[in-house]
Amino acid sequence: MTSSEHFQQLEALFHELEAATPEARAERLAQIQAENPALHDELLGLLEAPNTLLRDEQALDRMASEGGLAAALDRQQDPERIGPYCLGAKLGEGGMGRVYLAEQREPVRRQVALKLLRHGFDSDEARARFRAERQALAILEHPNIARVLDAGSTDDGRPWFAMEYIDGQPITRWATEQGLDLKARIRLLLPVCDAIQHAHRKGLIHRDLKPSNLLVVDTPEGPQVKVIDFGIARQLDLGEDERSQVTRLGELVGTPEYMSPEQASLGEIDIDTRSDVYALGLVLYELLVGELPHTGAELRKLGIEAMCRTIREADTPRPSRVRSATLDEGTLNWRSRLKGDLDSVLLKALAKDRERRYGSASELADDLRRYLDDEPVLAQPPSLRYRAGKFIRRHRWPVSAAALVALALIAGTIIASHGLIQARLALAESEASLAEAELYGKITNAYADALQRLFGQSEDVQATTEALLAQLEERTADWQNDPENASLASFAIGRHFISRNDYQSAKAAFEPWLQEGYGEDLLKSFGWQLLGFSYRYTGEAELALQAFRQAAALSPPNRANRPGTSSRLVQIALLSGEAEDYEIARTALRNLLASEELEAEGRIGVLNSSFQLEADAGNAEAAYAAMREAVDIIDAYPALPLAGRDTNRINLARLELFQRQDFDAVQSQLDALRSGEHAVKGESRESARVLEIEGVLRRFQGRSDEAVAALEAALPLYERYAGASSSDTLRAWMELLVTRLERGEMELARQALEPIASHARGPEERALLLASAYLALAEGRRGDAETTLANERLGEEARRRFAYLRHHVEFLEQQLAD
Repeated sequence: MTSSEHFQQLEALFHELEAATPEARAERLAQIQAENPALHDELLGLLEAPNTLLRDEQALDRMASEGGLAAALDRQQDPERIGPYCLGAKLGEGGMGRVYLAEQREPVRRQVALKLLRHGFDSDEARARFRAERQALAILEHPNIARVLDAGSTDDGRPWFAMEYIDGQPITRWATEQGLDLKARIRLLLPVCDAIQHAHRKGLIHRDLKPSNLLVVDTPEGPQVKVIDFGIARQLDLGEDERSQVTRLGELVGTPEYMSPEQASLGEIDIDTRSDVYALGLVLYELLVGELPHTGAELRKLGIEAMCRTIREADTPRPSRVRSATLDEGTLNWRSRLKGDLDSVLLKALAKDRERRYGSASELADDLRRYLDDEPVLAQPPSLRYRAGKFIRRHRWPVSAAALVALALIAGTIIASHGLIQARLALAESEASLAEAELYGKITNAYADALQRLFGQSEDVQATTEALLAQLEERTADWQNDPENASLASFAIGRHFISRNDYQSAKAAFEPWLQEGYGEDLLKSFGWQLLGFSYRYTGEAELALQAFRQAAALSPPNRANRPGTSSRLVQIALLSGEAEDYEIARTALRNLLASEELEAEGRIGVLNSSFQLEADAGNAEAAYAAMREAVDIIDAYPALPLAGRDTNRINLARLELFQRQDFDAVQSQLDALRSGEHAVKGESRESARVLEIEGVLRRFQGRSDEAVAALEAALPLYERYAGASSSDTLRAWMELLVTRLERGEMELARQALEPIASHARGPEERALLLASAYLALAEGRRGDAETTLANERLGEEARRRFAYLRHHVEFLEQQLAD
């Protein structure tokens, strides 16, 4: 058993015995004495210590380095000198080791903070990992990060770090002593988020963020926060073998009350940058609420297993509802202001499921800045009145025109959707109602088409959107009194935003309704399916799959042979990757395409689904044939409704661009979009797709000025309608980076990499891999470029599925071969 494991066993038994009755404690001690007399003696020493000592959260750490447990951990005194440093006063200690104030006299005279790690972190595996991390730590250069100045190992193998000495106060104590108000406390944390984001970009996770590692120093320019103690930082690119080594070492790394659920795993440790985001959320929680969700004393009383389970599973109290006699008096002054935005920000940062957390420290900082600027925060639950209220508060000018458009839209979409639902219900009841259902459907689509054109003519789409969402919230506020019409309104508005490819607004319309679950099952089935598309095109694949499966569960069995059903089956296959799901989807598509009853509009939808399935399977020619036929039908029937027409044309243009490189054909589709359906629809995600295609086309044609202009125009639209983390947005940033490199603008290319790295959902995001490979090649780092291109995410299977990916990888490989 390693010393770290021994300490964990000792701590768990101590807490077990402390909580037991005197009789049960005596019986358990007798059992331990029979099995392990030495362990019994150590436990007896701990239990007989003064109560005040046992309540100290560092007591067990001190016991680990003094007295009985020292026999297992630290038999020898710490040396008086380590490398060029003379050790002075002990600044602190914890489970990982001790920190000393040390003095260096040669070649420069300066004071440093030297951290000496405990025994138990000096195995061969730990030393190998330490050497790799030491190199990574050296590249951290940020004004809010205390620099690691030197590092090494003692004669007996214990790693040490010499850091810039920061004579400051923990961030929470400093905020309290200075009497900072709510917004000042939030501003105090922003540079910390920026510093941690810098470390993440350099490939390091801190793993032990807490107030005592965030020190505030008073300078002539004002207070400055410094992040200290990257001594237990971990590289982001640990492989499977290295992760298992961490587990074998028995490390429970970090301070329990500031640990993320991932860090508290008793199995294989699997953490990423979102672990630090969780810790930042806890520090913010303590700054604003005045206490933590779970204190160190509470957690340590539980013993190791129960403590870890609490960290992983216990609910986080909603900040605005915390009531405690021990709270900081200052925080009580703004308790009511935590309700709403800050509740949402904190609970998102502290989500137990890291997929629901902010994806990066910069995303958390961005939301805090939105709160400070009185803008809608992304973490806010999709309250529609809230979003409109924020918009109107920022823009004091009258929005009556937008409100009038919104009223017309909401009235019209409900009428149109009522016709659609009546049609579907009639069809569900009897096949004899087919003709009536089709008539209702045609009337509905024609009405929706007119509404879409009305929306596209709005002078301010954002204002109209906000007003429409506010009207919807007002209409559905008392849904319990009229669930049928409330659900109809939510479906109508959500469907309208889907037809405009505004997936963020669609989610805001669908989620509150479907989470409450009111209305007819058939209507909810339609709603879940459309919400699935919203999730998919904003990069939330797991939620999308759940939504499509929920739609399937609510759909009646007699809808099995409908275009909408085949579309759902295709999405489930694409998202699940299961062979059985692919076969079910293919069969449904084959049967529909062979049907003579399938009209033009339905056939376009089925061909689009077929295109997606064939493209995902790597059948490039079959995918192209399906999309070519869909656009041919659109050209042959110009009076068809707008919904989906521009999407199909854009898909064909991308295939012509990357798969066939037929620039004339691409331009022909762009011209058709701008003069036809796209011109009357108004701005949307598809507007960004058109601009991205134009930008890449202009780059291929050697017109780089126009390429940059088009790509820069696409990015804010992607972020508005699909989100900063969507694959569309990240891909557009990558295309801009490539264009910058072709223009010889190296620094601007590096700047284009930053938003990709900040918003990527993981290190294997394809846009991030491609951008990194391009930049490595441009900087002469051929080995790094080759390593990146060897990643499985850019492998042969992915190249078959994505024409743009195949183009970029083949271009890079050719450059490396030349």
